[in-house]
Amino acid sequence: MELEEYLEYVNSGKRIIADSEVHLFMNESLENALKITHKINNEYHTIEEIQELISELTNQPVNETLHLLPPFNTDFGKNIHIEENVFINS
Repeated sequence: MELEEYLEYVNSGKRIIADSEVHLFMNESLENALKITHKINNEYHTIEEIQELISELTNQPVNETLHLLPPFNTDFGKNIHIEENVFINS
């Protein structure tokens, strides 16, 4: 399943059935988000490294003006959209 297909399904309001393709994609994405946020929150990173991790988490390029101070939490991450000149404080 692709991200766009998953988001379309979820945004339609349909139920997610256990062990379905949608459910498995959701669980994979959750595990990935947990790994990335754990890395962000439990290691030292430069601003550039944080930007790379957030880009990996959101699955989209992140503007170089992003500044994030951990800790940071999310349950999915792929539905986060970050514009220019964003500062996220703990």
